[in-house]
Amino acid sequence: MRCFTFIIFLFIFSACSTVRISHVSETKKISKPYWLYALPKTELYIDVELEKKIHIAGPYARFAEKYLGITNVSERSSEQFTIKDIAVNTNMVADSEQIFVVQYSKKFPWHSIRQTYDGILLAINSDEIGSSLENFFENTDFSEIQTYDPLFYKELSKSPFIREKMDTIYKTVKVDTIWTKVPVQRKTSDTLKPEDKAKEAANIIFDIRMRMFDLFSGELESLPQGEAAAYIAYELRYQEQKYLELFLGKTYITTVRKRFKIIPTNDEKQLYVVAFFSEKKGLLSDPEQDAEPILLQIKSSQAYIPAIFQILKLEKAKKDEHVFYVRIPNRATVKLLYDNHIIKEKDILYYQSGRIQRIPVSLLKKGSFYIHNNILFLNQ
Repeated sequence: MRCFTFIIFLFIFSACSTVRISHVSETKKISKPYWLYALPKTELYIDVELEKKIHIAGPYARFAEKYLGITNVSERSSEQFTIKDIAVNTNMVADSEQIFVVQYSKKFPWHSIRQTYDGILLAINSDEIGSSLENFFENTDFSEIQTYDPLFYKELSKSPFIREKMDTIYKTVKVDTIWTKVPVQRKTSDTLKPEDKAKEAANIIFDIRMRMFDLFSGELESLPQGEAAAYIAYELRYQEQKYLELFLGKTYITTVRKRFKIIPTNDEKQLYVVAFFSEKKGLLSDPEQDAEPILLQIKSSQAYIPAIFQILKLEKAKKDEHVFYVRIPNRATVKLLYDNHIIKEKDILYYQSGRIQRIPVSLLKKGSFYIHNNILFLNQ
């Protein structure tokens, strides 16, 4: 999400006319001219990256012990998820509960106004341009990154699956006045059974191992040398691995990324459920068996960031009815919890618990203010 700021330049250098600023909930009547602005609040984006391990059972898995002597081979395909990484990002958006109406007389009282695209007030009478938002980031494709060929087993055998055979049948024919049986040859074809192909694949594995033994033991009459020997050994091991996969199965590793958005409230005792995580199913939006919640906790530190302003003059705003309200963010710590363990912790700037500062309209007759990197600057 990007911030698009717009600047209203009205070059009117007259004295500040009557200005009334009030919360929309306290405004009984709005007369033209007027404009609206909002205070900011913090959105949290939680990006979760999972490692997905996919096991595809081999087509001959149930024959592994019989023909290869390998036990405990899984005959079922399965998926297993683990949490690889979690990132916490923040975004500043307009607080729909903190919207103010600015009403003035016919002449516009200020040189310029700068707001974000959704109405957050950034500056008055200031040409300063700079980043006034926290960690804005580009949208990312958060789908599964597939790194494997969906055609899992393409080399099941070196021979055809169709076997032809000659059958002898007897046909009864009449010779003169006697019926007799005459043998007739008929060619038929049949598909081999899975066990027959598994037996054939197992024999190929043992044949490859015998060839490797002959190569490394020196039993061959003519031994290849140097790179030729290394290449032959590599190809034999590769073929053996491919045929073993028909029994043991294949395992792939891929990555799954998902993003979750949470807008915290002012209640810091509240725990937020980001998602439910299951090692078998990954990230879920609803609770299921064997799925534990990923919880978010936010705690303000009551340490406000430095604000550069003339504090004594701003204190006069307590007695001034015509003031601008701006919000200075507080520091807070975000913790992500899973299975009673902290899996991520990050310090952020948090507007929901921030200090609302009052800036008198009278100070902006000749002065200006702007917010840069979440710090309020007031110039006289």
